[in-house]
Amino acid sequence: MKDAIVYNPFFWIMLGGMLISTIARIYMNSSFKNLLDEMMRKNWKAPRLVQDMLDFYQVKDVKLERREGSFNDRYLPVNKTLYISGLAWDSSMIAALAGALHEAGHAVQSSKGLDWLFNVRRILHGILRLCTRIALISFIVSIFISNYIVMYWSFVPFAAAFVLDVLFFPLELAANGYVKKADGIFSNFTKKEKPVLKRLLFANSLTYLATSFQAIVDIKIPIIWMFGKMDQKDIERGFRKPPKKKKKKKKTPASS
Repeated sequence: MKDAIVYNPFFWIMLGGMLISTIARIYMNSSFKNLLDEMMRKNWKAPRLVQDMLDFYQVKDVKLERREGSFNDRYLPVNKTLYISGLAWDSSMIAALAGALHEAGHAVQSSKGLDWLFNVRRILHGILRLCTRIALISFIVSIFISNYIVMYWSFVPFAAAFVLDVLFFPLELAANGYVKKADGIFSNFTKKEKPVLKRLLFANSLTYLATSFQAIVDIKIPIIWMFGKMDQKDIERGFRKPPKKKKKKKKTPASS
């Protein structure tokens, strides 16, 4: 099995995705933890900043709504609504404001004709989410029935999920660009606050990469090493073990 993993490109893509996803999650957590107490000197709130940014880009058809929770801001192009977390709605913490501003960047992107791109990503994510769940079940079943073909190809949906997030990552970075270019928004932050905001915006752009692999995926590799028994001969046979041949009993000559 160990040799089979080495020759499986989908496994290495998935492993790379898990590694990058973990690094992104650590960066996000450390950014929000270390910069959570960084406060704005001005009594700014997310609704005002977001609305000023939308007005700068002449975006008129986006509604702002409050949602309970922290750091769960989200823009939905389907109903043209930007949901701002309760923390960002009520406080002036840069960590909270950064998430709302990042989503405002997506609203600006949507107004420039990129709705179709967001819809494509949403549909593909839904399909791959279903496929990864089926693949994980198929993988576990393949262990017990020794079907190495199913086991081999079960890595494909996980690899595809990571590749999809990488392809759409520039879209996340571009949203931050609209925040930085908005006159009267980024320029009004102090010299001390600007690098903090930049780091937090980048952390928000890592959201999709950090959540690319769910916790259930992390158990897949240990399962392989615990239950797998595959060698180079199995690879050459096409990832399927042939049935065991019955040993023929030698006929003894009849005694005279």
